[in-house]
Amino acid sequence: NRAKAGEDALIYHTSTGAERFLNVIPDDAVVQTLRDTPSGYLPYCYIDKLDLSGVPQAEIPRDIFLNRCVVGSTRISDRDIDDFKLVIDGEKGTEVELFNLKKDPGETTNIARKHPNVVEQLSKQLRDWQGSVMNSLMGRDYK
Repeated sequence: NRAKAGEDALIYHTSTGAERFLNVIPDDAVVQTLRDTPSGYLPYCYIDKLDLSGVPQAEIPRDIFLNRCVVGSTRISDRDIDDFKLVIDGEKGTEVELFNLKKDPGETTNIARKHPNVVEQLSKQLRDWQGSVMNSLMGRDYK
């Protein structure tokens, strides 16, 4: 049985027999829950769809911690990555670099390991763009 919004979902029993629950946050209440949680630490919860696209950044905490939550799917607006620059050298053995241009305009601190989700998202955008360029070069866009 799938848990319903607003219910507590039993997730396991401890070794002493105590029950542990996750609070099911309805999809339409996620943003309000984040607004009501300025620390960004959500309680033990289940969120089926975490969709922050279209939500002004000023309305949600800067950092959101989901380590105590189970999330079905996540969608965060591309606006969240506008401040970042991804550098892929292409030489064997060099690492990917990521810089926050707003906070580090001189590109002195590689933050790729701290933000693997941003690296993944920007890498996907780069691959998609490269594929589009290749399709154009090969005339595939014009058939």
